[in-house]
Amino acid sequence: MVLDSYNPVGSTAHVRFNTSRTHRWQTDPTKCHINWVVLDSDWEAEFCRVAESHPRVKAYAKNQDAKEKKSTMDTYWVPGVNNLRTLGRWAFAELTEIYQIDADFKAKVERDFDAMIVRTGGVSPALSA
Repeated sequence: MVLDSYNPVGSTAHVRFNTSRTHRWQTDPTKCHINWVVLDSDWEAEFCRVAESHPRVKAYAKNQDAKEKKSTMDTYWVPGVNNLRTLGRWAFAELTEIYQIDADFKAKVERDFDAMIVRTGGVSPALSA
């Protein structure tokens, strides 16, 4: 991954737009740098609730175009940003079932967190219990 040498860390600080959509989620500013998530479905509202309530989630944001996003995240973004080692540890999860979001999300976060601990030479919390 090669960052823009003049702007190595992007920002949405100056992004401004108006929406007439009333179906939206007001985000927790400690978990999301965007103040509103415009909701295209109840699934997205449930995801916001789950992401904001999980103690290991440091930040999240809504993204579009699922087919290309998954491939790009798995192939380029997550390996690239984790290889930099300057922006924390990243993981990507694709969740599809609205009634399973909470359980699937928790399982994915714990699995990736445990794997990260093992990679850094520690003992997985699941194995030490």
